[in-house]
Amino acid sequence: AAYDDALRYISVEQSPREYAAIQNNRALRLTELAALPGEGRRQHLRAALAAYDKVLRLVDGQQAPLDYASTLSNRAILLREFAALPGEDRRQRLYDALAACDDALGFVQPANAPNDYAQTQNNRSLVLTDLAVLPDENRRQSLHDALTASEEALRFQRLDNAPLAYASTQGNLALIHAL
Repeated sequence: AAYDDALRYISVEQSPREYAAIQNNRALRLTELAALPGEGRRQHLRAALAAYDKVLRLVDGQQAPLDYASTLSNRAILLREFAALPGEDRRQRLYDALAACDDALGFVQPANAPNDYAQTQNNRSLVLTDLAVLPDENRRQSLHDALTASEEALRFQRLDNAPLAYASTQGNLALIHAL
């Protein structure tokens, strides 16, 4: 509600970057609300997706590549969550999530943001792993691509610089190998 209130006092024309930042934070909070038990999961996810889409229309990827990539990566995570909901087109949501990861990787590079780059590679690996278990998908190729993305993430996620991210990506690798 606080983010909705803030959006009533600022316009896109007045301050597009601040408006986009509020929308982005709103989307993050809505995603957190969607994870809580109870009704409203789909509604919160839809509202978060709409907020991310607004941010992507407002932020110029060339002028703010890290912000743009971060929003795309967050959108990919959200689409992956959507894919798990009953009644959703799981395959399409996962392909949309994969496209968001790939788009994000066009804006974030290891040289300028190694942690963001690695996290996006990790997100890409998770989406590819989900795709691998769908009927009529090329399981071998999806798992190979997931493995490649996880290994790429681990080039930048090490125990000494990102222990939690390292452990998470190692867990993803274990899952890939188990499939």
